Amino acid sequence: MGKPIKEIKEGVVRGAIWKNSYGGKDFYSVTLSRSYKDKSDQWKSTNTMNEKDIPMAVKILNACAVEIASMQTVQTTIGA
Repeated sequence: MGKPIKEIKEGVVRGAIWKNSYGGKDFYSVTLSRSYKDKSDQWKSTNTMNEKDIPMAVKILNACAVEIASMQTVQTTIGA
């Protein structure tokens, strides 16, 4: 798997924006993850959010939506 085209991080929650192509058209997707330390004090990642992480996850998803809209606007402008 490649690298995301943009990452937005706030605290332990991270949103990654991915650009994909299908049928000659580009589209975007987002993955959401949360970092935590395990019992051995090693950093791990999960896509399960705790109750206290939800407000930050919403904030990051909104920021991802704005970023994707901006990229689509640029794409449309360039393609016009």
